[in-house]
Amino acid sequence: MATQGATMTKLTGGKMLTPVGTARYAYIGKPDDSTYGKNRFRLTIVFADKKDPEFVAFAKKIAALDKLHNAGTGRKSSGLPIKLVSEKMAKGKDGKSGTGDVVGSPYIEVVANGKDKTTGEANTMTVYNAKGLEENLLVYGGDTVRANITVMGWEMPDGVGVKGYLNSVQRLKSNWTGGGAGFSDMSDEYGEDEEVTEEKADDLEDEGDDDPGFDDTTEGADDDGDDPLGSLLG
Repeated sequence: MATQGATMTKLTGGKMLTPVGTARYAYIGKPDDSTYGKNRFRLTIVFADKKDPEFVAFAKKIAALDKLHNAGTGRKSSGLPIKLVSEKMAKGKDGKSGTGDVVGSPYIEVVANGKDKTTGEANTMTVYNAKGLEENLLVYGGDTVRANITVMGWEMPDGVGVKGYLNSVQRLKSNWTGGGAGFSDMSDEYGEDEEVTEEKADDLEDEGDDDPGFDDTTEGADDDGDDPLGSLLG
């Protein structure tokens, strides 16, 4: 679902930490300037276990934000930003160039603008090490990461929903060295979760998000739109 030109909504309680997962399609050191990337930082995080309590809580909070936002529009959700790994994504078109993830594993893609929309100056993406300290680290596909994100609502004539925007990344373990330490909680830096409410943010605009070309739609979303989690946690 493309969201270019969408009306964006800031959701109180939308800033959160993702669970720990595996980085895929990581454009963190510099923005992705491809046709799909549109000069944005972007990161896909694949989560190994959709039954993990931390992931379940994360998914339910995003679903609550989605429900709140969509109730304000009076429209049915176009689906959650959490998707499930398809066979095509895992194995690739040729059966060799995929991510190698387990089919059915949940993932989320988050993005951030590569340039400041007011000044036109290049943005940078902050990366933290495993101890929670800011460090000039590279992030590659396969690294163990988690991210600080902001979930915002969007609305267009052909759809409505929420999506994630990337604030910063924590690299917990590099796939290059095989090392890594335990996660240092970053919640103190970002503050406690807030009560979920919504606030219009007319000055915010998304750069757009085209389909990457693989079958990655959210599976199990009920036809009546009452339970967008569907079989995601099933």
